[in-house]
Amino acid sequence: MFRKFASAVSTVRLAQQNFQNIPKFRQISITNSVTRSFSSSPVFNIKVQEAAPQFEGKAIIDGQIKDIKLSDFAGKYLVLFFYPLDFTFVCPTELVSFSDHIDEFKKIGVNIVGCSCDSHFSHLAFVNTPRKHGGLGGLCYPLLSDYNKEIAKAYDVLIEPDGIPLRGPFYYRP
Repeated sequence: MFRKFASAVSTVRLAQQNFQNIPKFRQISITNSVTRSFSSSPVFNIKVQEAAPQFEGKAIIDGQIKDIKLSDFAGKYLVLFFYPLDFTFVCPTELVSFSDHIDEFKKIGVNIVGCSCDSHFSHLAFVNTPRKHGGLGGLCYPLLSDYNKEIAKAYDVLIEPDGIPLRGPFYYRP
């Protein structure tokens, strides 16, 4: 597990140190070994130089339902990642790994936000369910609800007609 997200941290560090002229919005390439460990999702249609699609919605933060939006992270590094659904057999491991390594992300000034099309009530139950029962057992970053699927559509990760998002990480820099 650690190696999986240590590579993600390395990617963010590399971007911060060596690519100061990259656009403010960048999708992490899914063809390299770093993101292959995140998922096997295809590359999406969002272009590197496009402005990041705005988002806002209800999220689970520290066990409470709160409103968040992209502008809350203005001037900060952010990894926004999508995953299909709460309580599926693969998703908890990815979400838990981000949470377990949140201190490493914080050390390099990176915020994490997870997002799926489940309701904020489902997210709350997912966060509060113990890991041994298929839940997250707590989480150290916001879990954003995209119940109306507008955010997933804006980021071009929604599978139609199922209405389930693909896995996909997106990286923002200030």
